[in-house]
Amino acid sequence: MTTLTLVKQVEQLRDQVSTGIPNKTMVLNANLEDLFDIPHHPLQRNEELRINKMSPIFARGCATLYDFAVINVTEEFTMVLGKEDSLLIEPGLYMCDGHTRRLWFKMNPEQMPAHAVVVSIYNVDNAKDFEEIYYSFDSADSVETSGNKLTGIFRANGIKDKVTSPVLIRGGIKSAIEMAYPGDPKERLSDKVYYFKDEIVMLDHLGVFSTADPSLRFQTLYAACLITAKMYAGDSEDIINDRLHMFLLIFYCLL
Repeated sequence: MTTLTLVKQVEQLRDQVSTGIPNKTMVLNANLEDLFDIPHHPLQRNEELRINKMSPIFARGCATLYDFAVINVTEEFTMVLGKEDSLLIEPGLYMCDGHTRRLWFKMNPEQMPAHAVVVSIYNVDNAKDFEEIYYSFDSADSVETSGNKLTGIFRANGIKDKVTSPVLIRGGIKSAIEMAYPGDPKERLSDKVYYFKDEIVMLDHLGVFSTADPSLRFQTLYAACLITAKMYAGDSEDIINDRLHMFLLIFYCLL
């Protein structure tokens, strides 16, 4: 894990307080820079997309700008990504609330406060709490959209940095994944993404999600491409590309 520095500091800080809430403490005089190297929460959305929108709000300097939350994982556990895979979560600190503000301060060092910041620390030892605490902040703080949630799941599945199309960067294929998934519709979105994760990356490489033709940018077509790619998953990328082109040619003829 990247850093346990803050954990050690928390144990020594004079202003560390017990909240009376189980598994939650607070640090009242933390150094903002101590938060910079704490790893992202694995489900964190793409905060880079929110910087421009949030910058004017952050620049107001509201007191809530300086309230952060981190999760301290006390025991190793696994977070389920799909029916056949999981992500090992090692002990240590993970950012929970404040990813976008942290990035904004990094990008605008002149806005760094001269004063300390407040950090809430949540101690967890299981995947359920690890996910629920994160989502409780995101839902209450900014009403996370389905696209935000999808980019977080991309991150957890290790494909966030493997895709380049604007559609995928903003998590814009949730409906396509829902339509294409052959299992129970009530299953978790993370299970559905895991099922298609290799196909999502491959279709991105083939340019399916970055076409300049507006007639080819809709969810039903994306879903059909996901199904096609999955159907021929054992074939080479070139063969799948040929079959996708044939499919798109037929689609054009039907327009």
